Amino acid sequence: MSARPRVCVVTKNGDSRILEKLDPHLRQILAESVDQPDPRPLTVIVGLQSAADPRQMNELRAAGLRARSTMGDIITGTILSTDLVRIAEHPLVTTIEASRPMHPNKPE
Repeated sequence: MSARPRVCVVTKNGDSRILEKLDPHLRQILAESVDQPDPRPLTVIVGLQSAADPRQMNELRAAGLRARSTMGDIITGTILSTDLVRIAEHPLVTTIEASRPMHPNKPE
């Protein structure tokens, strides 16, 4: 059995808790892109401490979040995998989860 890659992320504010905001799937994507960044789009659900005001939404957009919908302290949208850390560093962000289909095997 091969060892899982360990990720060391250097953030601009030195906060090592940034990875704790990412779900396991996103942590794996980040680990796989350490040596070769692959800016692929990801559909995500972003949890916030509270509803974002217009200034905070602009900051999140500048970090790379393309919001699809906002409901209180939850934002759904798209980000590039290379922007994961920048968005997670925002103080309002508490979690970032990869969006998954509810019925992945259901025929369309």
